[in-house]
Amino acid sequence: MLSKYSKFEWKGVKIEANYKPSVVPCKKVKITIGGKEAELNRSDLYNLLVLFGDDEEIDKCLNVKSREMIMIKKAVLVQTKEAIPAGGEIKFFIEYPINKEDYDDWLKENKDKMVKEEEAKDKLI
Repeated sequence: MLSKYSKFEWKGVKIEANYKPSVVPCKKVKITIGGKEAELNRSDLYNLLVLFGDDEEIDKCLNVKSREMIMIKKAVLVQTKEAIPAGGEIKFFIEYPINKEDYDDWLKENKDKMVKEEEAKDKLI
């Protein structure tokens, strides 16, 4: 994050960042046009950029990243107290998305605990 005083001037417009200690590091930006000053929060400056930018420029400003997702199936056992014999179990799978990078990290740590879906179904039946 920019933490030093910085100034940009163009055709009578002056934009300053870190112009006083209370706004460091770049919490606000001061814009001066024709002698009139306005302070903008950094997030408001991004909103202005998005307002006038095309899709490619917006992606660059917002640092949009795509993520590869995978679906995880997890076996869940629920022990009941009523409606079926006491101590009985309801067995089912839930499925949810997870970021592939997070899954790969988790898989490295838990490789020995993983079970193939077919094997898990056999164990639950």
